[in-house]
Amino acid sequence: MGTEPRDSVYFEDIEEGSTQYCGSVQLSRTDIVEFASEYDPLPIHTAPEAAAESYFDGIIASGHHTLSVTVRKLVEEVRRPRAVIAGLGLDNVRWHQPVRPGDTVSVETTAVDTEPSDSNPEAGVLREEITVTNQCHEMVLSLDCTQLIERRSSEQHDPQVSCNGWDNTDCEGTPYCPPRCPRFEDEEGRQLLVRPYRSDDRQALPKLYDSVDEHDPEVNLPVSAVTRTETWIDRTTTEGWNLVALDGDQVIGHAAVTPANSADPSTDIRREGGPRLWYRFGTHQASDRAC
Repeated sequence: MGTEPRDSVYFEDIEEGSTQYCGSVQLSRTDIVEFASEYDPLPIHTAPEAAAESYFDGIIASGHHTLSVTVRKLVEEVRRPRAVIAGLGLDNVRWHQPVRPGDTVSVETTAVDTEPSDSNPEAGVLREEITVTNQCHEMVLSLDCTQLIERRSSEQHDPQVSCNGWDNTDCEGTPYCPPRCPRFEDEEGRQLLVRPYRSDDRQALPKLYDSVDEHDPEVNLPVSAVTRTETWIDRTTTEGWNLVALDGDQVIGHAAVTPANSADPSTDIRREGGPRLWYRFGTHQASDRAC
């Protein structure tokens, strides 16, 4: 039933192109009839005399029986240790040959495509091609399966496999990095670290906003940020989701997503009905709708 513990295999551990043999199982006449009697009661699966006069010249297993046996072998040998969040679908299901009493079916799966989820940064999407053959090496069933697999948390990341999500120090990227990895450089090519805001960053923010020119047409910070910097920063860092950018130990950038129902940071947030993203890096500042 599998020797690895549940959730020991994460998305990053699945090698694209790898094939795994999942074992085999023999189907008896009793197995075939009992399954079909419960779930697919056609005479070709349940009635020997009627099946003998059919196109198949005898009892054959329901295709759903073959599929169910296949899923069982996949779970036992491959999926049980995986950190599977959910199955997303089956595609291209094809039955190629009938499975008859006494046949032994063998299951293999190949990871043909792996990519980080666009909608969930904590998950990856795996597409598998599954093939089932009989004892004569004839294909009896094939299908594609798509699964959502949990990615390792930042605490579990192996730095040789994937970055921890924020700390891009000395990171050159890997095939496992998300498509929008938060990696930044300044104009001279030096890497900047972007990480979540911490309370000890607070003292650096007023100086960052000191040079704001409220007459600059590119400046679109709320009035409260220009006229009451300290109060605005306190509200934003309390009510919003904040990030800072660092060059070494120096805070050189600040970004905040503030909720539409926040107490202030800007009067036009509520009017426009959505969150705003306020950001300032170096001598440039701007505002834009949050994605």
